[in-house]
Amino acid sequence: MPDRSPVLLVCQISDLHIGLDGDAPDESATVRARAVIDRIAALDPAPDVVVLSGDLTDRGDALSYRRLRDLLAPLAMPVLPMTGNHDRRAAMLDVFHGTPTAGGFVQYDWRLGGRRIILLDTLDEGRGGGGFCAERAAWFDAALGAEPDLPTLVALHHPPFGVGIDWMDPRDDAPWIERLRRVVSRHPQIVALIAGHLHRPIAASWMGRPCMVASSVAPQLAPDLRATPLAAPDGRALVVLEPPAFVLHRWSADALASHFMQAATAPALVRLDASMAAVLAECIAENHSD
Repeated sequence: MPDRSPVLLVCQISDLHIGLDGDAPDESATVRARAVIDRIAALDPAPDVVVLSGDLTDRGDALSYRRLRDLLAPLAMPVLPMTGNHDRRAAMLDVFHGTPTAGGFVQYDWRLGGRRIILLDTLDEGRGGGGFCAERAAWFDAALGAEPDLPTLVALHHPPFGVGIDWMDPRDDAPWIERLRRVVSRHPQIVALIAGHLHRPIAASWMGRPCMVASSVAPQLAPDLRATPLAAPDGRALVVLEPPAFVLHRWSADALASHFMQAATAPALVRLDASMAAVLAECIAENHSD
């Protein structure tokens, strides 16, 4: 019998940086976040859950968290906040006061349809790089070990690998990455990891698992994979004003497909009319044939 588990739609919004406002209207973090949230609120079918994968604010201040809470009001589905390096736990939890914690860290899980999302806290307050101490690793290991047959998606802010943007890449042997690596290696029920932090849409693999890095709501980092000449600055672009974006992960019983989406809808070049319905019916028949 085929698996009849429902398809879950997991929407990921990352790196909103509420409170970061540039001179131009399209640099305003609030304007960019509102465009993303309005697009998500209009999606059909609606996502089952929204993951906010860190850097919710730019300075970790209470006013920015309250502003974000108000911006999220149009979303009817559960919203799961996480910490990033720009966040501050106390201020975030004071506003998003229903968010679970473990040992003072913003780590918890969410379940639906026989699947689970585990949300990790990689914030090391006062540093831009990731952190994942022994206490957080032990909680993660125990949560996975308690239910070894439950398919699990892991969300964290900092990707535990380099992508070639050298001024953002961590050391491969960083202690926090080693702790994470040891836990992930023991638990085959992890189907994928999703992250933020890099302000770029990136697909990768790590420890044999698919990893998707979300596009940011805030302006994107330039995708420049050359070594950074710190001793001889060359004027290259570091941050670029691309449209605000998000990710829609379609999680079925046997696959996770990630759609990297922008807030603005693109003009339609072809629409579904009677003639196109006939063409699509032929495509479906061919795709479903032996």
